[in-house]
Amino acid sequence: MEFELIEGQRGPHPITRDPSNLSFCYEWTPNGRKKNYRRFACKACRAKRNKGEDIRVPELKAHLNQDIWLSTVPHCPHSCSPKLYDEL
Repeated sequence: MEFELIEGQRGPHPITRDPSNLSFCYEWTPNGRKKNYRRFACKACRAKRNKGEDIRVPELKAHLNQDIWLSTVPHCPHSCSPKLYDEL
């Protein structure tokens, strides 16, 4: 899975395109760090959970020193709708 970095209020963060429609994408936010990798959570799903919804939040793992995903697909499905890429 490829990702792009976009600028946000708190610095750059990755996005991935929706495989079913490349005009849409998901934003990812840091969600922890281990010795050899960093975890990222879907930003919109995490916001829904923080507002009280009882959902699992999709996560991906990325290499700490290289711009590559170690995960190819999230460990659970998204509960959010993808954003239109051109509106980011």
